[in-house]
Amino acid sequence: MINQNTDLQQVRFAVNPSGCNKDWDFEKLATGYEDKSGTLEDVVEHVMQGHAIAAGLFGGKRRCKANVTGTCWILGDIDNSKVVDGEKVYDPQLTIEQALEHPFIKKYCGLIYTSASHLYDWHRFRLVFLLPEFVEGCEEIEQLVRFMMTEFPFLDPACKDASRVFYGNTAAEFPLYQPNVTLPIDWVHQAKEQARLDRIAYQARCEELRRRKELYPNDSKDTDSLVMQALSFIPPRQPGSGNYEECTKVAMALVSHFGESEAERIIEDWSPTITGDSWNVSKKVRSYKRSGVAIGTLFHIAKGYGFKFPSTENKEARRVRSTQQPGDVIYSEDERLRLALLDLSQEKDKIAYVRKRAQICSHYRISKAEIEELIKDTSRKTSTTGLKRTSLDDLLDMEIEELRWLIPELLPSGEMVILAGSPKSGKTLMAVDAAFAIATGEDDFLGLRPQRGKVLLISNDENARSTKSKLLKRGFRRGDDLEVIFNWNISQLYELEQLLDEYRPNIVIIDSLKSITANSTEISENSAEFANNIYLLKSLFNQYNAASILIHHTNKCKDAMGVHKLRGSTAIAGAVWGTWQLEQVPKPDPDNNNKLIIDPADPKRTLAVHARDVEGQILALEFDPENNSYARTDKEVLKEQATLCDRILGVLRINPQGLSGRGIIECLGMSIEQGRSVYTVLNRMEAKLLISTIKSPTDRRVTLYTTKISQHGSVTDCKLVNTGGDSLSPTVCVSKLLTISETTTQYGIQNSQHQNENSQQLTENSQHQNDTSGTDDYLYPLPDGHSGDSQHLRETGGGGSVNQLTVNFGTESRKGQSNNDLLERPFRVGDKVASSNPESPAYKWQGTITRMHPTNPDTCYVDYPERKKDGHKQTEISARMESLRHL
Repeated sequence: MINQNTDLQQVRFAVNPSGCNKDWDFEKLATGYEDKSGTLEDVVEHVMQGHAIAAGLFGGKRRCKANVTGTCWILGDIDNSKVVDGEKVYDPQLTIEQALEHPFIKKYCGLIYTSASHLYDWHRFRLVFLLPEFVEGCEEIEQLVRFMMTEFPFLDPACKDASRVFYGNTAAEFPLYQPNVTLPIDWVHQAKEQARLDRIAYQARCEELRRRKELYPNDSKDTDSLVMQALSFIPPRQPGSGNYEECTKVAMALVSHFGESEAERIIEDWSPTITGDSWNVSKKVRSYKRSGVAIGTLFHIAKGYGFKFPSTENKEARRVRSTQQPGDVIYSEDERLRLALLDLSQEKDKIAYVRKRAQICSHYRISKAEIEELIKDTSRKTSTTGLKRTSLDDLLDMEIEELRWLIPELLPSGEMVILAGSPKSGKTLMAVDAAFAIATGEDDFLGLRPQRGKVLLISNDENARSTKSKLLKRGFRRGDDLEVIFNWNISQLYELEQLLDEYRPNIVIIDSLKSITANSTEISENSAEFANNIYLLKSLFNQYNAASILIHHTNKCKDAMGVHKLRGSTAIAGAVWGTWQLEQVPKPDPDNNNKLIIDPADPKRTLAVHARDVEGQILALEFDPENNSYARTDKEVLKEQATLCDRILGVLRINPQGLSGRGIIECLGMSIEQGRSVYTVLNRMEAKLLISTIKSPTDRRVTLYTTKISQHGSVTDCKLVNTGGDSLSPTVCVSKLLTISETTTQYGIQNSQHQNENSQQLTENSQHQNDTSGTDDYLYPLPDGHSGDSQHLRETGGGGSVNQLTVNFGTESRKGQSNNDLLERPFRVGDKVASSNPESPAYKWQGTITRMHPTNPDTCYVDYPERKKDGHKQTEISARMESLRHL
């Protein structure tokens, strides 16, 4: 029984104790609900007893939408499946591990628990989000769920039902338990505002339809009515039928014509969401805002199924026509012309386009130039994209997801980079090297550890034999997460979207930009409009949060520098998040000392990185022909950066309230000129999430750098001393620091000769706390050979480093210690541990922490493989953290 805590957030919920797990009498499942009040601990108890809970409250009545009175939470179901050939198969959209790292879930989700059908290799679980206030009404609840699905489009669409039931699970696991966490009130207001705007848009459409009918009661060609007639001819989405692309175009056209809200309703009526399949109407509708597909496409498709436009003239219209002069047009002809132009704008076949345009010219007596101008004007007016103004305050308050790196410092998830270089410089080999590190996780890429994921390689520049050879040479083997497409071009976006929807790659590599646009001869790559191809690809990849590497060539201009070396318009470089420019290193011509040449056998390369969110950098590389990989040769630069990173972390650890860049430089004993490199390292540390930035409490225009606070511990408030500078003075003074033992410890600040692992080690240490008072001199690291006062340190400038001072961050925290005492290193999932009791058999074992207890923060679960040797069937046991030690 979970202990009750009256301080926890109270919640009202409906529970049905009449059955267990999925074993139910369906009449009782519909009638046995009780409205209760309690905490998430009570909810956990009901789930573990197999009781069913509901999305809304029913007031003790039968479960149905009409009886829903309101709710205190939003429940989401993650099934990780899709339907293939009529059967549900595993489709990993959000695993438990990914959910625990998702910023929105970490911040606002109160509870995660596994469902009865959950498997270790097929994650099925529920998300419970507590609302900050009780929300009344069935429609209001469903509006909130729809808004939540914009954040998590892979939620089971059935969750939109306000009377939805969620079965219990007697074997449930609870990976996340945050009983006092709720969704922000601003989020609820945003959801309600979006619903209000959707209603306004729907009412506006209805009013427009009513107005049209009043003005033209006899006009049988009313566009909306024609759309619905045409839609009735088109078959709905059916898995395995091959009509995915066609249905996608129809949905895009409906969104373009009706707007999101009404289009979603119409599409659901025509072709409802298919659970487990990629046909998720809500998700599709919200990804079509800039599709560019107009309603003419729908009519074009419907014609293939037998749809015909009705007669364009009634008796009155024919009477009017008989009295008009040639060339006069009545309203119905205007409407028909508009539809003809929409249909023409969607025509992809060149011959059919010219033929249709000629027919319009002949029938309406207008020129080709006028038709092209009308097409542009019609396309603009049918677009549903609007402008939204955001104030600075709203922007600063906006919840923006942190940059997630697929390749640290080089490529974030969902972004696109161009990898450019001269022919045969090794661009494809570098892309394959990155693909290997991502797909297998067995190697680094340029000294960086990427996120593991799936890779989709679009190979157009090489044949299958060359591609296979490169993949095998780099180390790819059967079963690795990589798929290849040959001979794809930009006109096949729909086919690519279908593949993305099925495969869900983490990165798409395209080799090359020129080859995929080879058939698009209308626009030169020297034109700024050529970048529209890149924007199309970016929009498509963003829908699936897939990063991308687009291989391109550099130009022949010897005077070009930076991104201007990319071939074609500068708009190409402007359309992407960043550029990687791979260059061979020139060397003196042995026959002419005044001339430089490129030696094709020379393995040395440079990679210039230009990006939006990080500082540019130039990497010195060397190609290894043994396995077709690249390695960095600027080891001294890496060593200096790692050392400076360690020193900065050391300063910030003992000044947890934060320091400005200038304050950090001063603490490091550097001059302003010497400290310019500090800002570069700070930016990279922030990109790697080793540190974060906060606003100064004394000067709102100053940014402070600080180490991130562990989720398993927090830093107590330090006494802030305002010295009138650009940041708060460090709160650890020299006299206090010198009293700390200089013995090197396992978790201390190590000397500057240590390598990159110091950064990771320091980030895993808990923040240490210090109680400061009085007017002691504040911390400035000691130069070599000095142990004296801070005045000397201020005057010497330079040479100081944190590595001469060893601070034990691993000192165990005990009851009764003051804030000056140092916290123990926290335990986390994945840590290697053993028992701290020498008398225990587990003292010599090596275990791994697999999960934390859902409600008891002092307890975790440890997997000891050695238990099998002692005859135990189960290797995982629970353990109190105070009885463990790190290995």
